[in-house]
Amino acid sequence: MKILLYTFFFFAFTNEYKSQEKPLITVIKLISAEEQADFDIALNYIDINKVYQDIPKNKRKSTWEEFVAFNRNIGKDKKFTNSFKYYDYDVKESINKNSSNVEFVSKIPSSKIKSIVYHLELENNRWIVTDIKYIK
Repeated sequence: MKILLYTFFFFAFTNEYKSQEKPLITVIKLISAEEQADFDIALNYIDINKVYQDIPKNKRKSTWEEFVAFNRNIGKDKKFTNSFKYYDYDVKESINKNSSNVEFVSKIPSSKIKSIVYHLELENNRWIVTDIKYIK
């Protein structure tokens, strides 16, 4: 699996790879950037003004960064990990012209979060995460 991901990322970052990336790839890149707390890279894949629209505009970026930092710090505890375990989920992707959903449905029956749904919109010929829902 890792070899497949490495191969994809190699081709995704070369000039020879010209096709539009699928919404799932955008979500994977966002998750990866957030796990590394690389906010500048993560901002390429998320519209924090839309995802955090219920928070005052001047606090959206700091709220997002604090949430990411919290998740990253909790991953330092031996009981938890900040790595997203893709193998614990069934992945569903639906695309409808200029919008899409990527859903991670937990395979673990006792999981507190049953699924995570990323809503994306096509902006300037690339997918951007505009909403994230955690279904309990």
